[in-house]
Amino acid sequence: MSTTIRNGAAALILLLAHGSALAQSCPKTRDVPFDDFMAHDLTASVPLVLPVPVEYSLAKPMEDALPSTSLWTTAAGAAGVAKKGQLPEHDGFLMGTVSLNVAYEAGTDTFPGTENMQALAETQGMHLVSSEKLSIGGHSVLTFELQDKTTNTPIYGMYVALNVATNAIYVAYRPPGNDAAIGDCYWRALTSRLRTAAGRSAVPPAGASSKPQAMDGDFAQQLQQMNSAKDQEGTIADFAAAAHAGNVDALMAMMAPSARKASGDDTVRALLKDEVVPFFAKFTKVHSYATITRAELPDGREGTWHYTYIVDDTDKPKPFRIAIIEEEGRNAIAFIEVGKCIQGRHPFCN
Repeated sequence: MSTTIRNGAAALILLLAHGSALAQSCPKTRDVPFDDFMAHDLTASVPLVLPVPVEYSLAKPMEDALPSTSLWTTAAGAAGVAKKGQLPEHDGFLMGTVSLNVAYEAGTDTFPGTENMQALAETQGMHLVSSEKLSIGGHSVLTFELQDKTTNTPIYGMYVALNVATNAIYVAYRPPGNDAAIGDCYWRALTSRLRTAAGRSAVPPAGASSKPQAMDGDFAQQLQQMNSAKDQEGTIADFAAAAHAGNVDALMAMMAPSARKASGDDTVRALLKDEVVPFFAKFTKVHSYATITRAELPDGREGTWHYTYIVDDTDKPKPFRIAIIEEEGRNAIAFIEVGKCIQGRHPFCN
């Protein structure tokens, strides 16, 4: 699979950022209820209606796709997905999937991580063309449009709150060949439909485009965390391989000295031998999806939580979480828990 959704909003921005332009007319659409669009695979019903290009239909999910992921594209695009396991870049697509990292907090009516979307876009060489938050049938919706500063490639997306825990769905649109004329026309139709459903004018008021925001300390910290998480993926892969091989000595060497001292080597070794090694016994790979959050140790040091999964020989994802810190000049495992799915942290729980 050539395109992976990972590490929250930055990866979602990059998801649609490549392609060439094709000159085509504005696509004709048909109305599809959101529940139908998501193949009735959600934990809640969402009273939205999406205008879907008439030539699009629901495609078979890609390998490694999250549960509750729907991909709509042309017949040719669907055939390419089935054959190559790649997103149909040439034919375009409309996709809904479980949102990673960017969740919804009902208490503040926000999608945390999107407050500084312009600053995030700037770090990726993007310009935030517009964004708007709506309320439709009691569900918050955040739409946005971005543009690559170098290639002028358009990026269209939105978040939809499910009102179940902190769950949210991310919807991404990619026009055929990233044709901006097609994309802008379709996105205007979609946002117009949403604005009407929210009881607003179908056309946003003049000056509605978002203005650049300064990057604050929290946001800079978020970017540093995502960069650290990327660097730590190799550590997780090495840990999983050692656990699969049953090499407890290698696993002990990867544990943080401070964690071993706090719990005692005998306790840590027993955990690794009795719980971690059996969990990874039928391991084939680490799943390509994870939620990344900040980890804070009792002594005040900070690291990174990875809430992710392994895939075993049954092809079913099995959850685990692992906390990684930098200690003695290397990535070290501060905490590992296997077989337990953390609601609101793991992208999905069966």
